[in-house]
Amino acid sequence: MIMPNKHLRVEESLLGRGAWLIGAIQSPMTPSQIWESIRSSGSDWAYEEFVLALVLLYAVGALEMNSGLITVSAQ
Repeated sequence: MIMPNKHLRVEESLLGRGAWLIGAIQSPMTPSQIWESIRSSGSDWAYEEFVLALVLLYAVGALEMNSGLITVSAQ
């Protein structure tokens, strides 16, 4: 589920979803704002996939959270 394989497309893997999230976060946003952005784009994400993608990106240092706002890390 984290990485794509012959049965799971890149877009459906957590790495693919995480890449989409990084591109979608242009300014500091709350998790609710990010979720609403995903839902309004018409994507078929489940909330669990959204949370797992956020956790994965935070764990690898790609996202930072300050005062409840999520930003893309400046590394």
